[in-house]
Amino acid sequence: MPETATAKREVSKPEIALAGLGAITALALALARIAPLIAARVKFPVQGFFEPGKVAWVADQLPQDDEDEFVLAAWNFVAEIPYEPVGTDLDFVDGEVVCDGCYSVVQTLNRELGNCVGKSALLASILLNRIDASRVFMAVGHYLDKGRSSGHAWVELERDGDLYLIETTQPPPASPWRLATRATSYQPYATFTQRTFDCLNHSFCIQAGRCNCEHEISRFVQEEIT
Repeated sequence: MPETATAKREVSKPEIALAGLGAITALALALARIAPLIAARVKFPVQGFFEPGKVAWVADQLPQDDEDEFVLAAWNFVAEIPYEPVGTDLDFVDGEVVCDGCYSVVQTLNRELGNCVGKSALLASILLNRIDASRVFMAVGHYLDKGRSSGHAWVELERDGDLYLIETTQPPPASPWRLATRATSYQPYATFTQRTFDCLNHSFCIQAGRCNCEHEISRFVQEEIT
């Protein structure tokens, strides 16, 4: 019977072998990419997220005369780094962090890739080159979206006496200054600056060990009594 235009072409053994080799190579590259996330278990003080000196060269290239312009330029710089939807496991114990899947600020820059933890640490580090450490916060908690909750990290900045939320996985919107108290989808469990660590959630406070959570404990106890 003569072949038609729709007849299937027989695939040769070399082609099968090449296809299999291509799939193995792709798998190997994927495993190589995620291997550091699986193996990278590190321990450091909570302030160790911030490395402003190592990204001072970035801050030097951003607007210098106006703080708002500097913040927005830094925010946009970090947002342009592609977002990597890979989780980071953080345990806070006695004022230190035990971290699986943490990349340093420099590693995030060099990889040109980062999840919410790496991108938030990077932005905070850039801001600390121009803004006092008491005004720059990194928050760890949950993000609520259509009834679903997921772990998340972001930056908060004290500006004119109020805290404003900065979402580092997205560029600044047209009206960027959003009060943290009004961003109800963001629920921080802990916030820390380059100097202090505050636990904001009772169960998280127990996990975190020694931290400033007396107010949260007293509130929790009162709720239990009533």
